[in-house]
Amino acid sequence: MGASSSSLHQTDNDFELVVRVAKELDKTLKDDFGANDRQLGEKIDFVYQQGDLSTMTIHRMRHLVKLRNALVHDYDCSSLGELGTRRDQFRLMFEEVKDELEEVKAEKDRQRYSLVSSSTSRNGAQMQQNVSGWAMLGALAVAGVAAVAVASANDESSEQRRADRRRRDSSSRSYY
Repeated sequence: MGASSSSLHQTDNDFELVVRVAKELDKTLKDDFGANDRQLGEKIDFVYQQGDLSTMTIHRMRHLVKLRNALVHDYDCSSLGELGTRRDQFRLMFEEVKDELEEVKAEKDRQRYSLVSSSTSRNGAQMQQNVSGWAMLGALAVAGVAAVAVASANDESSEQRRADRRRRDSSSRSYY
């Protein structure tokens, strides 16, 4: 994710902190998860519907946005402390969200690479033989079927990781 966590630790200004976190979440959800909606809350809803993130992470992101909105839009609010949240709690919550976003993105990248490399290696072996265009088209179709089989196996392991994440989140401590 773009902003380094050290830059978030350098600020003593709650307004700057919540805006930096919101911008970071917005950029990550857009760039890494394809959430192109206008508002951050809508981007979180989009990612939630994809089902890749744990419900605890979705809840944490929504809470971060709720705190940001209260601090920025409520005229009478001037600090996170007035909202019942310490700055270090806010940072920790964001770090945990960031960690899962990076983990899920890395897993998606591994799956994408696995599909491409298995398809490429099968296609490459076939292409080394001097075959006609129709035979090559058949080889590509076989590689596509193999890629679908690999994707199906990866989906099952992704389901297991999601179940593990949900179990971990249910035993996680509360910030609220």
